[in-house]
Amino acid sequence: MDKIEAALQTGALVVLFPEGTSSGGESILPFKSSLLEPAARQTHPLAAGFLRYDLNDGDVSEEVCYWKDMTLVPHLINLCSKRAVQASVHFNHLREGNADRKQLARQLHAEVLRMKHAVEI
Repeated sequence: MDKIEAALQTGALVVLFPEGTSSGGESILPFKSSLLEPAARQTHPLAAGFLRYDLNDGDVSEEVCYWKDMTLVPHLINLCSKRAVQASVHFNHLREGNADRKQLARQLHAEVLRMKHAVEI
């Protein structure tokens, strides 16, 4: 957390994956609020981001996402054997932050869910 706060104080861009673990991507897991404490304590511009992957010849949750008890090298070999992986990244600035890190985590989570829903329509 100290490194995050120091980076924010220098004006650096800080990117967090606040789910705290990896998944198959079917759902958005609850966000861990502890990493958001430095952003909640000070006024910083905040944005939520959403990554989406598409794969024509396989299952994204098993062949792109790295989670469960997967072993890295076999997973990478399989991923590199794919003809193409499409990735899209979506960002949206938050209008207002929140000084309460738990509220901020819920606010960011809701925004990511909103973006996920908008992309799937």
